[in-house]
Amino acid sequence: MSSIKQVKTRHDSEGFRVHYENPAGRFHKSFKTREAACHFLFLSESERFLAMMAKEKEQCRDWHLRKLIQFYVGKKVFQCETGHLRQSSLDTIKHALFSIDETLQAKMALNIRPSEFNGLPENTLKHLHSAYLLLKAMRNVGVSPIPKLKRKGEKPIFIPAFENVDRMIEEAPVREKIAFILASVIGLRISEILALDYSDIQGEYLNISKHVTRNGVIEGLKADVQRLLPMPKGLLSLLDKNKFGLHEPLIVSQSVKRLSLNYSTTGIVKELLEKFRIGKFHNLRHFAAVRLIKKRNDIVISKMLGHKNIETTSNIYGRFSGSIFELNFNICVHFLIIKVNGVKTLIALHQ
Repeated sequence: MSSIKQVKTRHDSEGFRVHYENPAGRFHKSFKTREAACHFLFLSESERFLAMMAKEKEQCRDWHLRKLIQFYVGKKVFQCETGHLRQSSLDTIKHALFSIDETLQAKMALNIRPSEFNGLPENTLKHLHSAYLLLKAMRNVGVSPIPKLKRKGEKPIFIPAFENVDRMIEEAPVREKIAFILASVIGLRISEILALDYSDIQGEYLNISKHVTRNGVIEGLKADVQRLLPMPKGLLSLLDKNKFGLHEPLIVSQSVKRLSLNYSTTGIVKELLEKFRIGKFHNLRHFAAVRLIKKRNDIVISKMLGHKNIETTSNIYGRFSGSIFELNFNICVHFLIIKVNGVKTLIALHQ
C-alpha cells in the first residue's frame, strides 16, 4: 500500500516521500514536488491493483480521502505529461482538491457521509466525484458520497449559415480551404486537423489518431476515440499528390512547418471567420454535426465526431433533431434551450 509523507530535506526545504510496496518488498522514494509524488503514487497503486484478484480489490477499503485526492491528482499529472490535459486545467484541479480541510482529508474515504461535504465549492465537489468514480472503477468498491450537483443550463450553440460557410470556403486560399472543409464536412477539431499527415490518408479515408497540443503532436485523441473517416468531396484535388504516404503535415506554415493551435484564431483564418459571420473555428464542427444529424443516426454521428459515448452527442446535439431542419439556414441562428413547466423548448435566435 502506497502513501505520501511530507518531509524536510537536508537543506531544510520541503519534500515528499512515497512509501510503496511490490513483490520484492517495501521501499520509499523522495520527490521535490507534491505533483511528482502524486504521479508516482498513481503509477505504483495502478500497477498493484492490476495484479490483484477481484476479491482482493473488494477487501481494500483502507484509503483516506487524502490518498484518494493524491491518487486522482497523480492521474491528472500523468494526463498532463502525455498531452491529454492542459497545465491550466491541472492547476485548477490541484487548487480545488488540495484546499480541502485536513480534518476531512484524514477520514476514511468510503466512510464519509454526504452531509460532511456540505459547504465545499461546486468545482471541488465535481473533481471529488470524479475521484470517487475512479476509485470505484479500479477497486470495485464503494459509491460516490458526493451530493448530486445541479445541472447547468445548456449553453447556446452557434450554427453558421449554410450559405456563409460555402461562400467562405469558395473564397479561402487552398490551405484554409483544406482546414474549413475538414471542420465543416466531417467535424474535425482544429487540433486533429493540424496533426494530420499525408501518411494518414488511406485510400478514400483519413485516419484520425492524434492531435496537436502546446507540446507538439500527441498520439491519441481528446476522448481516446481513434476513427477512420471518409475523405470529404473536393478535398483530394487540393492536396499535393507527390506527398502521399509521407510523414508531412497536410497544412503547413510559409516556412513549411506544422502550424500551432494559434492558427485558428489569427491571420487569414480569423479574417475569413469574421467576414462571413462564422464566429469561432469550432462552430464549423457544430455546423458539421447538425448537418449530419439530418442524414445519419446518433451512433454514427457520435463515432464520426470522436465522442467517447453517445450520451455526449445526445446532450450537445440532441436538441437539433426533428423539426429543426425546417428552419431557413440562409441566415445565422443561435439556438437556446429553455425549460418551461418541465418541458424543454428550442428557441431560435436569428441574426
